[in-house]
Amino acid sequence: MKQELGYTQYKFNYITDYAKEIDKSATRMEFIWQNRDSFKNNVDIEVALKSAVETIERQLEEFKGYLKPFDKEDNQ
Repeated sequence: MKQELGYTQYKFNYITDYAKEIDKSATRMEFIWQNRDSFKNNVDIEVALKSAVETIERQLEEFKGYLKPFDKEDNQ
């Protein structure tokens, strides 16, 4: 696959896929918050939001790795 300026189309596919997943996770988090009064009593909203934040933070760390260009020596 052709690599220019440290990127390939394959790498950009990963970047856009991760960005879409982060967007979906943020939307889920907002859904939890907006519907916080509608959940059953056995749903702990604080725990659900904390879990959503942890998921997004993990996704962001993975995403950052794909944003970095390949080293010039890499042939990926």
